[in-house]
Amino acid sequence: MGESIKRYLKFVKPYNWLILFTVLIGVIKFAIPLFIPYLIKIVIDDIIGAELLSDAEKTKQLFIWLGGTALVFFIIRPPVEYYRQYYAQYVSNKILYDIRESLYDHIQKLGLRFYSNTGG
Repeated sequence: MGESIKRYLKFVKPYNWLILFTVLIGVIKFAIPLFIPYLIKIVIDDIIGAELLSDAEKTKQLFIWLGGTALVFFIIRPPVEYYRQYYAQYVSNKILYDIRESLYDHIQKLGLRFYSNTGG
């Protein structure tokens, strides 16, 4: 690994756990829509195509699965999306703040000779 990469990773390292937590929340967020094909499979194969079930039992199972899906999509998904976005923004802002603070400290430590030679 190059020196320049190591120099920048020192800003990321203090937030490793938050980054990992954000990635895990992101995996959950992006896995929720993958539930739809599984639901379609269950509805077609196990409920509609089931020959042993009565119409009342099919309707009951259909309502249970659709209610569970509604619960996941309308109750669980919005907070998961919110916290994923929140932590992603929080971590990125903290890293940028640390970089800016380091740059500011470095500029403050430069001598007057640097500014007179560079015209800045």
